[in-house]
Amino acid sequence: MASDRTRKPKAKSGYHHGDLRRSLMDAALAIVAEGGVSSLSLREAARRAGVSSAAPYHHFASLEALAEALCDEGFEALAAAGVEALAAAGSDAGDRLGALGRSYVRFARSHPAHFRLMFSGPSNPAHKLDAERPLASFEQLVSAVREAQAQRLAPPGDPTPLVLLAWTVVHGLATLSIDGPLAHSLPGITATPAQIDELLMSTLRSLLAASAARPHASK
Repeated sequence: MASDRTRKPKAKSGYHHGDLRRSLMDAALAIVAEGGVSSLSLREAARRAGVSSAAPYHHFASLEALAEALCDEGFEALAAAGVEALAAAGSDAGDRLGALGRSYVRFARSHPAHFRLMFSGPSNPAHKLDAERPLASFEQLVSAVREAQAQRLAPPGDPTPLVLLAWTVVHGLATLSIDGPLAHSLPGITATPAQIDELLMSTLRSLLAASAARPHASK
């Protein structure tokens, strides 16, 4: 009669690392970090995770599902970074807006693969900017601008124009910091993370000052 040892089912090859879902997500992030969003594939993620090409389908129905999981994770982490930054910023609305901007750029620098996936274009399977699923990080920005309005650092009324302008500035700096000229040393240009932080703070303060000083049409 066979012993318990010989009757024990053989472990499935490739699952020895335990958390296959996490391993696939980490592999996907490494792929994006090395080759960009367009290089991401389930087959390559499976290869790097050390499993068969069919194994990912136990956790992700498609490449889009894997990309969406990473985007969800990224947006949650970005919102958490914003909460932490706001908690340490004090009550001044200008400081709070600046702190929120800094946390955004720092997130991009520390999580470049997540950031690229989160804001890739609509033709990419990782696209995640869905109007039906509000983003907590965007809501943080809207609230910060409303606080500036309440403290009369920004004009009253619809906050949308200033929100979009502030987001454009911050997102532009974040993108340039990881994929543009600011990610590399340029002749005659010094752009350390600390200098980028300072530039961001002064630019957002200037935006608030300019918007507050601009004359408004009477109703």
